[in-house]
Amino acid sequence: MDTSVRQNELPRLKERKTKKQKKPCDFESLLYDLKNELLERYKNANVPFPSYDIEELAKLFPCDYVDVVKVLLYLENSGMVMIVGKNDMPMSEWRVEVQPLILDLIFDRYNF
Repeated sequence: MDTSVRQNELPRLKERKTKKQKKPCDFESLLYDLKNELLERYKNANVPFPSYDIEELAKLFPCDYVDVVKVLLYLENSGMVMIVGKNDMPMSEWRVEVQPLILDLIFDRYNF
């Protein structure tokens, strides 16, 4: 009984939960870099609609995975990419399919 009293008397140390601070993502730079990466991959592809794992692309950029997905969804809205599996698969299994509209990035440079 004496030991149970002593255990209750000892102050318990609270575990500090170290929350990983999310560093802010520079969305403008991410958008620019992601567009250029997708354009280069499209130009070098042997198929008209190349498809890539989003996780593979996200590893190329300093921003969090979720931030890369947000920008890809933005690009999907503009028609440059299509997110395959977003309605029926978990986000980790989504693929990005590059659309021919990505070539507008080249043509806009020359004001065609």
